[in-house]
Amino acid sequence: HFDSSAQAPEPCRHNGQGFAAMGVACSGQQPSGTGKVVIYGMSVSGNVMPPMLFILDNKCGSMEEMNIMTGEHKSPEKLALNPFGAMPIMKDGDIVLAESN
Repeated sequence: HFDSSAQAPEPCRHNGQGFAAMGVACSGQQPSGTGKVVIYGMSVSGNVMPPMLFILDNKCGSMEEMNIMTGEHKSPEKLALNPFGAMPIMKDGDIVLAESN
């Protein structure tokens, strides 16, 4: 018999086992976005084009050219956003998504 009145506990969205396994501490606060996305990468990159075209088409952000030929993707500020040193990097407020392959 299924009890439809029972509610499952709300999972923690910012401190799951995946984060703990990576050694990332939870601040207890949800990251927040601004709606103004910045894509870091080289515009000629096949990996950068899809997110870049999406943000430009939806008018929700901009692109910041990142020259990998000069090693800009390995600078301390870019490695703080993506420790893998890859591109693209998408940043929206406190939220950062980065390529890892």
